[in-house]
Amino acid sequence: MRLLQALLLVRTAVAYPVDFDCGNACDSTSWVEINDSSKDCAWVAAYPAERCDAVGEGRVLASDACPTACENFFSAANTIRRAEEAPGTIAEIANATENLSTLVLALSLADLVDTLASPGPFTVFAPTNDAFEALPSETFEALLNDTDALGEVLLYHVVDGELFASDLTDGQVVPTFQGSTFNLSVTDDAVVVVYETGNATVVVADIEASNGVIHIIDAVLVPPGDEVVEEPPTDEMVENVTIVDLALMNENLSTLVTALTAADLVATLSGDEPFTVFAPTNDAFDALDEGVLDGLLSDTDALEAILLYHVTTGSVFSTDLFDGQVITMLSGNTTTISISESIMINTANITSADNEASNGVVHIIDAVLFPDDVEEPDVVDCVDSSSWFKNGEPSKDCAWVAEFVPTRCAVKGEDQILADYACPASCDNTCDDSTSWFKNGEPSKDCATRCLSLCVYAWSDVVFPAGAWVSLFPEARCDVFGEERELAEDACPTACAEIVTNVTRRTEEEEMNATILEVAVATESLSTLVDAVIAAGLDETLAGPGPFTVFAPTNDAFDALPNGTLEALLNDTDTLTAILLYHVVSGEVFSANLTDGEMIMTLEGSNFTVAINDTGAFVIFDSGSAAIISADIVASNGVVHVIDMVLIPGIDDDCEDSTSWYKLGDTSKDCAWVAEFVPTRCTVKGEDQILAEYACPVACENTCQDSTSWFKNGEPSKDCAWVSVFPEARCDVFGEERELAADACPTACA
Repeated sequence: MRLLQALLLVRTAVAYPVDFDCGNACDSTSWVEINDSSKDCAWVAAYPAERCDAVGEGRVLASDACPTACENFFSAANTIRRAEEAPGTIAEIANATENLSTLVLALSLADLVDTLASPGPFTVFAPTNDAFEALPSETFEALLNDTDALGEVLLYHVVDGELFASDLTDGQVVPTFQGSTFNLSVTDDAVVVVYETGNATVVVADIEASNGVIHIIDAVLVPPGDEVVEEPPTDEMVENVTIVDLALMNENLSTLVTALTAADLVATLSGDEPFTVFAPTNDAFDALDEGVLDGLLSDTDALEAILLYHVTTGSVFSTDLFDGQVITMLSGNTTTISISESIMINTANITSADNEASNGVVHIIDAVLFPDDVEEPDVVDCVDSSSWFKNGEPSKDCAWVAEFVPTRCAVKGEDQILADYACPASCDNTCDDSTSWFKNGEPSKDCATRCLSLCVYAWSDVVFPAGAWVSLFPEARCDVFGEERELAEDACPTACAEIVTNVTRRTEEEEMNATILEVAVATESLSTLVDAVIAAGLDETLAGPGPFTVFAPTNDAFDALPNGTLEALLNDTDTLTAILLYHVVSGEVFSANLTDGEMIMTLEGSNFTVAINDTGAFVIFDSGSAAIISADIVASNGVVHVIDMVLIPGIDDDCEDSTSWYKLGDTSKDCAWVAEFVPTRCTVKGEDQILAEYACPVACENTCQDSTSWFKNGEPSKDCAWVSVFPEARCDVFGEERELAADACPTACA
């Protein structure tokens, strides 16, 4: 079982590049985003602000695999790690931390960047972007335009010398570079900065820099007696604010700023030439069909044409506009103004006019404008394909399908694409999911793909998202029959639109006679499980009389294992057999028979626990939790529940403090040292970036098990299972009463 023990130790390890200054050769040539091999480092480089946090195989972040592409973008989750590996100055670390970008902008405007790049040492209490956004908009704008007042506020966040969390005491009075002081409230649970008009909590402590230390806080500190002017910008202020600056200061235009950056138009709209910009809000971009914005951000030529269709030369104020006016835009196309109850440009309303900048004027609009020669991409093109044909027979195209409907609509072409979806016009396919179809005799099993509110429906004793039965597992369920033998794939084209399956359409009688092994073989997303079962010699077992209940991991679940793990398991049949049998239970256990907290004995000999809450059903095992994403797939010899993670049987774990862990670079600072100042020292990292919190669970009062009751504050669907999907970013998320995911979900964040 050595391999099993090694797997438990490395299952969440992430490989990072050693050198971040090695030029283009440093970008990985093998990294791709999980599930999409076309998305490599070149794809990341096209739009780093969104893509450097993408996750590849082995949970390796794009920002780690593609350092050249991401050289100007570092996720907040990785900044602390990189700071410890190669500390930069306070200014450099702030610049490399996404959620401190507003602070960096403010430091630049107040001419304090060089100060925080100097030797110091300093201690900086750094407000997050959210902290700045919480200020009244007038206050923030006034600060940005009054650099003296801004400098005073920023210097109130800077302290002379290095003050680590272990140096802070309850009631301590701290002098700042601004000249005033603030007080500290230190408890076992938190460090709080108390100032004249409020308080700020330290959310991340002890980010070491070469010239000091940073503590990230959740509010902007206001010096005593400071009264920031909350008046609109004066003409003098406007002289220094460009169109881009206006957009940056307006949180409702952040998507536009992202698009301008991607299209390389920031410098243009920061220049001296006067422009008039009709600026779509975030809601306007959100109103585009799903996938359209992502597509545009990946096609910078089309994106540039669309953005220039929102810009014209000169300063055109609302008083210069008249009904029927035709305006030529920088794209070369024209727009039309109409004036009645409101001012409109094409079909968009001007919701806020005459926002003056030093190089022009901005009118905010409620829709994205598309020039005639650049159409909004269609997510679903409900016309017959001109390139589809029956696999291997190019003469049999959509016209051939139309001759014998509906029979030929069941024919498959390349990549297993059904004629039903390639030829929707011929097959009378509306491109919309039916609202009346359901699995024969089971009205709860319909084909709806989404729930637009927090609605749920009860399926026996288990609660699942409303209407998502077919879409939860289309590979198996798009072949299910409804009333009058209507197939799910015909009634649910959206749910089944992208299905690629090697399942031959089966009759109901054939479905009922299929063994668990045959069901798995007929399901493409379980092909890795089939390979593993055959390698372990368990294929005859799962084709035998049973009955069995199998919790079946998908291909994606196996792909999420650390690199090389699956190959090693396939060559170690004893360990592989143990792991696979940990997924098999004797007898038929349907979803209706599962109860919250139930312990289930597996054929491997160990137990796992079932957890059921408002978001679904989960299998809790020693080193993680797996969501049941498709339940009650009936076979002739049992039942299959599809899960999103490979279950690993546990080894003896008494949840004791490690005797070999110590703070990186200082062997004297072990778990006993951690215990002296909890919880602050529980965030310290040792070798291989292992947190004291997990190496010293007794000292840090860590139960070694993920909580079943924690969730992101206000969002019950975002629990420890949600955290485990992207721990690099989500382990720093707060739950109720400011409990960190990292504390509540030790396995997910290990």
